Amino acid sequence: MPRNTIHRTERKEGLAIFIDLEKAFELACPESILDALARKGIGGKLLQWIENFFTNREAMVRFHGTTSSLHKHTNGTPQGSIISPTLFNTLIERLLEIDLGPNVKLLTYADDLAIIINKGPYHTKAQTALTRLNSTCKNLGFKININKTKALPFGMNTPQQQLYLDATPIDYVTTHMYLGVWLDTSLRFRQEISYLRERTKIRTNALRALAGRGMGATHRVLRLFYIQAIRSLVDYAAPALITIEPQLTEKLEVIQNNALRAITNAPPWTRLVNLRMECGIESLQNRIQARVVCIAAKLAHSASDLTPIKQIKAELIRHPTLLNKSWTHCTIRAIRKYNATNKITQQPDTPIPEYKEPPPWTPPPYRLLTPKITGKKTTLPQLLRQEALERIATITDRNTVNYYTDGSVEQPKAAAAFISNGKEFAARISDGASTLQAELVAIAEALSDANKTNTQTHINIHTDSLSAIQTLRKHKHRNNRHIISTINNTAHNIAQSGRTITIHWIPSHVNIHGNERADRAAKHALTHPQIDIHIPPTITQTKHDIKMITPTLTKHEHEYHVNQGSTSAIWYASATKYKQIPLPTHTPNRLLTYIHRLRLGYLSRDLVINNIRNAICNYCRTDAPFPLLHYIIKCRATATIRSSAAYPDPDITPTSPLATPVQTLSNTATSIIHNAISNTPHILIKIVKSNPPPM
Repeated sequence: MPRNTIHRTERKEGLAIFIDLEKAFELACPESILDALARKGIGGKLLQWIENFFTNREAMVRFHGTTSSLHKHTNGTPQGSIISPTLFNTLIERLLEIDLGPNVKLLTYADDLAIIINKGPYHTKAQTALTRLNSTCKNLGFKININKTKALPFGMNTPQQQLYLDATPIDYVTTHMYLGVWLDTSLRFRQEISYLRERTKIRTNALRALAGRGMGATHRVLRLFYIQAIRSLVDYAAPALITIEPQLTEKLEVIQNNALRAITNAPPWTRLVNLRMECGIESLQNRIQARVVCIAAKLAHSASDLTPIKQIKAELIRHPTLLNKSWTHCTIRAIRKYNATNKITQQPDTPIPEYKEPPPWTPPPYRLLTPKITGKKTTLPQLLRQEALERIATITDRNTVNYYTDGSVEQPKAAAAFISNGKEFAARISDGASTLQAELVAIAEALSDANKTNTQTHINIHTDSLSAIQTLRKHKHRNNRHIISTINNTAHNIAQSGRTITIHWIPSHVNIHGNERADRAAKHALTHPQIDIHIPPTITQTKHDIKMITPTLTKHEHEYHVNQGSTSAIWYASATKYKQIPLPTHTPNRLLTYIHRLRLGYLSRDLVINNIRNAICNYCRTDAPFPLLHYIIKCRATATIRSSAAYPDPDITPTSPLATPVQTLSNTATSIIHNAISNTPHILIKIVKSNPPPM
């Protein structure tokens, strides 16, 4: 790839200046913070309280029982205070207000700053931006650490002209770590790959120690340790690593390959696709792509106006094939691979435009009623019905209209319905919707009907969804923002007219007439030929769908190797039928290692390392040129796990032809293993515990 491929989204040159603020939190000027807050319109007692918060702050240090004298702090935001990050960010916002010039951007994350220039003349623009930024930093109490401030050119040679900060030259570098990721001039991330491999070595060694055959941790614990302590490092850098070349991808995969071998105690020659299937873990390449798709979906759901998201949405429709290796095109290929095109391009799950979120201290425009249950529905349905009817009667008078709502889901179809005074509404909603979404849509439609057609003073909505009521209790919502904002906005309009709303929980399927009618209406709406109400998918649903696709992709990769005739892949597919080990999670790791060995079917160490072709079985004391085959289908130590069906007496000798006979024996062996693990795992465990298979 040419060296001038900066950013891999725009394919052009650029210059980045990474700026380090020295003791940013300790040196932040309180007067500048108060001034920034006043600019935002904050005044009165709140501003006075914050001023008092900064005044006469003292601290001491206690070490080994000895306490220092009090030290008075005149600058800085108190570390550990819940409002300190917010106060600090008001100063960072002042930096973002600086006019740094055309084609110059300032990126900030806490106290990590970066000036990005994506169009020349680079030196002139960079020097101007540095001077203006440095001047503002001094006014705000910040001090730039010149020794840690570096300039990194992308896709071009190092500029000949020197950059200066207060007459001190700034070093040009070819690599730099920014926010925990190593960047280089060509953005190929070789340094980042080396950094990840080095950083994961110690953790992989810890994993090997945990996986000891004697008293080692269980398979579940080892897998969790890998995901949380090792793979998480790769997950963090995923947005950058999606563009790496195949050669670097192979180097990156080594991190996971070593961990999978440690989890299963498998030797280095075990086929990797088998290890991934056995551990239920996708390749790092697929993992990186899935992470980036989730990030793109999250940005799309936030209605972000970022340029990469605009490009992705446009090019998902415009380009049927993409050969470019830019970040945008790599992300688009991943989106298509995970069937997420519609989730990126369709309407995001954002609040409706007319809804204005009230302050958190404002009470909701409805009353949520969830009575305490006195008995279990399975044992006291009549009592629950009687209690529910009594509550309904208590909150109902002649100026009340009652709505009964319900949702129904039979994947992938979903529907919502309500019943009120002989009126019935039922609609099929977007495929893939959850039960919670169906229940919320039913409540939203009931409120909409009440707002348009009813003039009663009191509106009661009876729902059998406790999760819907619990969702409405929350002030902040990460999911279903479109539906919830619709509910709150309609309820607010009703409340403004002087009417009251009660959303009341009732038990389901206890023969409450309105609830049963709403349930039947919702189920009937599932048969509608078309979708009546479209609702945007939530970011959680999008992530879940991507997570569900990942195992399928891993299985397809394994099936590809099976179709290519890989002996070990064929063994694994036949022995496991792509099913996980049906053993208790507390099964000792030593025994699981033996089960993994039978399922993975790798060659024994004597064959691979010592090249021994006339091995002797440890149990039969007979020739066993293929130790694992002999152990499974002929050894007397495993006789009890073999089927009662008449297997042919195999001839496993060094002089036997190696093609058809060995394949036939392998088919027989994998059939025995599959039946033993599926039907009599306790017998298999007992056998491998007393007579382990050849390793």
